[in-house]
Amino acid sequence: NWYSELVEDIEELLRSFLSELLDEAEIPDHTILICQLGLKQGGLGLLHPASRAVSDFIVSMNKAQFSARNGFKIWKDAVPVKLHPSLTKLFDRDQNQQSIYLQRFHTLLPHVA
Repeated sequence: NWYSELVEDIEELLRSFLSELLDEAEIPDHTILICQLGLKQGGLGLLHPASRAVSDFIVSMNKAQFSARNGFKIWKDAVPVKLHPSLTKLFDRDQNQQSIYLQRFHTLLPHVA
């Protein structure tokens, strides 16, 4: 489930912003949906957090796992800074089997995880 209190709070913030901007007491659901359409589709291009959650999670976890294995580059030409093994193992599914995040990542994208 990608809905949470944070997602609800963001949606309420958007509704409140539009209500104040348009000087309307109530903002219907269809108005919120239109706002979340891309600019080319006639919307405002405001991203819906729950619809972005899965893709953002996958990209973030993929980058985190890559960096945990290969190190972090401080700048483009720098030698990667390696993490301590105690931190690296947090991103390894075999060494951290109780991690809900790694389980979700593997479920969503097993060929990448």
